[in-house]
Amino acid sequence: RREAALHRMADRAAAEALRYDREVELEPMRATERKVVHLYLRERSDVETHSEGDEPERRLVVSPVRLDH
Repeated sequence: RREAALHRMADRAAAEALRYDREVELEPMRATERKVVHLYLRERSDVETHSEGDEPERRLVVSPVRLDH
C-alpha cells in the first residue's frame, strides 16, 4: 500500500536527518501524500517537517529538532 511505502520513506528520511544532522528533502509528491508523511512524523519528537517549493514540484523536508532553542 502507498501509505506503508510513505511511512517507510519517512522513517528513512528521519533516520538520515538525525544521522547527518541536516535537512532531508523527499521526492516531489501530491498534497495528500505529503499530509500522510507530515501526520506520521508529527508523532516523533526528534524530527520536524515542512513543505517547500511550488506544485507540482512541492517537496516535504524532514529536519532534526534542534534542542538548543
